[in-house]
Amino acid sequence: MASSLIDVEYNYKTITENIEKAASKVGKSASDITFLAATKR
Repeated sequence: MASSLIDVEYNYKTITENIEKAASKVGKSASDITFLAATKR
């Protein structure tokens, strides 16, 4: 379980970094973007 938590943390960090880069490219703040996680069973 610990490794899957690390994976989630890593993925979240990667996604937020990508959001920051994308927002910056269009002159927006990352706080203008809502990140919503969804799962499917």
